[in-house]
Amino acid sequence: RRSEIEAAVTLEHEKIKHLTDVPNLIDFFFKDVSYDPASVEKVLKKPDVIDVLKDAAQTFDSLSAFTAVSTEEAAKAVALKRGIKNAAVYHPVRVSVSGRTQGPSLFHMLEVLGRERSLQRIRQTIEKLSAGSL
Repeated sequence: RRSEIEAAVTLEHEKIKHLTDVPNLIDFFFKDVSYDPASVEKVLKKPDVIDVLKDAAQTFDSLSAFTAVSTEEAAKAVALKRGIKNAAVYHPVRVSVSGRTQGPSLFHMLEVLGRERSLQRIRQTIEKLSAGSL
């Protein structure tokens, strides 16, 4: 647990001005995703997002190593395969795993969260979008 906290703080160290800033910057690493309504509207309500997230989850799940480098390459491959901009993959994945549009480097965040939690959060987002509960 301590190493997770250290990793999370390291990812956000440039944004930390006061110790009281830390919980709001890294809370999503340690509790269930709380979706920011503005982020959901801006990113997750776009056409084809569910399919983009399904492709991303499938591609991430097939990686032999789940690192910042491998997940970035995988996300770019999804964008290339779908003929869309990289950001059209990056942003939905970010909001799926963190609930917000801002935060640490997406791919370092995925690495710290790990494959299991990252995929669980992406799949949870797909389920919520499919059910109309987001």
